[in-house]
Amino acid sequence: MDCRAARSGAVTPEEYGSFFAWGETETKYIYNDETYKFYTQNGSIIKYYYDENNSTADNHVGGDGLEELEPADDAATANWGNDWQMPSVDQIREILKVCTCQLTTYNGVVGAMVTAPNGNSIFLPAAGTRWHTYYYDEGELCAYWSRTIGPLDPESARELVFRELNPNGWVTYGGRSGGNSVRPVRKQ
Repeated sequence: MDCRAARSGAVTPEEYGSFFAWGETETKYIYNDETYKFYTQNGSIIKYYYDENNSTADNHVGGDGLEELEPADDAATANWGNDWQMPSVDQIREILKVCTCQLTTYNGVVGAMVTAPNGNSIFLPAAGTRWHTYYYDEGELCAYWSRTIGPLDPESARELVFRELNPNGWVTYGGRSGGNSVRPVRKQ
């Protein structure tokens, strides 16, 4: 897999670019549960809730079986065209397996340099995250959405994270209604 990616909402590699709630295709001013498009007023999830037992959990309307974003809900596809999509969790794992990842400073910005075996690289700035109207961990945390939900917690989605405690990166879960950066990959 090629580790190259287009920048999303950034003109230079060190710019943060746009922040998106998971499954939303537009930026916004406030990132929280009340403004998240896949929550109802009572806090129920209305889309992308995978339930392998097909049962209804507290505050959720039941499983729809969707584990990955549909193109209309993928910020990369919606904003940069059908050739692009957010990476799947499997693609992120492959990147972490075959690429060299190093925390560094590029043009004065802290982030992670991800370099493929063929020498191609992408810089992922430590843009932090957005919650309500605030930026958190700016300059310390690289948090980038995948297009895959967190199957054990329907209110989360998988994300790629780099920070000083684990400079090689890892896949974790992030709350879907918060704002993270997106770096699209070209569809294969």
